[in-house]
Amino acid sequence: MLRSASQIRLLAARAAAVRRRPRSLGLPFSLWTLQRLVDYLAEQTGIRIALETLRQVLKGEGIVLSRPQHKISSPDPEYQVKKKAVEDTRDHLKPGDVCYYAYEFNLSWLPTLKALWSPVGQQVMIPTPGQPRKHYGLGAVNYPTGETVVLFKRHKRRREVAELLHAWVDKHPTGTIYVAWDNADTHQDDEIEAIVRGAAGRLVLLYLPT
Repeated sequence: MLRSASQIRLLAARAAAVRRRPRSLGLPFSLWTLQRLVDYLAEQTGIRIALETLRQVLKGEGIVLSRPQHKISSPDPEYQVKKKAVEDTRDHLKPGDVCYYAYEFNLSWLPTLKALWSPVGQQVMIPTPGQPRKHYGLGAVNYPTGETVVLFKRHKRRREVAELLHAWVDKHPTGTIYVAWDNADTHQDDEIEAIVRGAAGRLVLLYLPT
């Protein structure tokens, strides 16, 4: 419990840690909460205080912990137009039509290495399963049904993207196939356009905003 003005000043000074990212202080989380800050201050000062007391200490320093809000922003001047086009398409499908959201990702057996605490002069060795083989994944989710389609390839090329489009056309022999994806170079070239033309209007590509 707090017993003196000097303890309050000490806590106020240490509470300024809330202005720093927790991980920069060696803590295993990215965002502060009152409880986390109480625990941190108890370790640093030996003084454990109630949550409301800490709230008042922070308020005295001009700091208020509040819940952040997610905000969608984009530099694309046509953001609203493209967004509406995708949403109107997916929400007004005709019987037999499908709408996929597509994306790509990399899969590697090589663990990601970051800074670790270790004895001075010693290097931590991380065991790995041999050579760091990488695979390229092309995935998509059927918006109305939730069904997923994923292809794993050894390369990230237009040819593999074309294979995914062919797979959709073969999977849905009737109806229109709408594909919403980003503006990657592999999504916009002559080979892709040839597949769209070959589908005779049954394959429609919708490009997401930047």
